[in-house]
Amino acid sequence: MPDFYIFKKKYQKRTITLIYHYKTKTWYFIRNELIEIIFNPKLPSSYWVHLKKKYLKINIDIDNYTKIMKITSKDNKIHPQKVISINNASKIIKIFNPKDKLNLIKFIKNISKKELIILENELELNKVITNYINLGYTKKQIIEIVLKKLN
Repeated sequence: MPDFYIFKKKYQKRTITLIYHYKTKTWYFIRNELIEIIFNPKLPSSYWVHLKKKYLKINIDIDNYTKIMKITSKDNKIHPQKVISINNASKIIKIFNPKDKLNLIKFIKNISKKELIILENELELNKVITNYINLGYTKKQIIEIVLKKLN
């Protein structure tokens, strides 16, 4: 079972990537995509450097809200991604205080509730099915087992 699952969401006609880290059960945004949504700069990574300098002047190190993850892509290449957890995304939006702050926070809170629980349950179910397959059960037997449990 992979460590990461990647999902795409829409926020005001823009696509934002959600990364679920299975082992820690934590959800992340790609930092540059979040910066694009908040500020719409031409170069999000350069704009991050600008923001970092700006907030360091008032003793806020916004890099503390980010993390670098090494994610293996479908072509088996490892790509380091700078990410922000959903919890830290809400905090950083409050620091940046953009015009659309309330809508962004509402968007993040909506993601972090019901939808994430459903996705986590689906991933857990996939894990169970994979375990049954590895034990030699047929798809028909697995369906019968799952239906028996549901009843």
